[in-house]
Amino acid sequence: MTAYFDAKDLLVKSVSVNGRSAEHSMTVVEGMDEGVFGRRMEVTMPKGGVGTFEVKVEYSTTPKSSAIQWLPPSQTLGKVRGGEERSD
Repeated sequence: MTAYFDAKDLLVKSVSVNGRSAEHSMTVVEGMDEGVFGRRMEVTMPKGGVGTFEVKVEYSTTPKSSAIQWLPPSQTLGKVRGGEERSD
């Protein structure tokens, strides 16, 4: 399972899930203006995991960083809240 987060102009140092280092990547979403929307951060979740996960992202901001935001599903690319299943 993969969790998706919106990230704009952040320098991600590390990501952990439930206290263990987790693989992550930052990708530009095709058709989305990176300067406006940033990138999609994909975090690999533990296999077979169910329930609640604690995701810790260690990061620093840049002069271009606008804010950290929790968006309503309607404002996200997949129209779902983080951790919910996506169809792509």
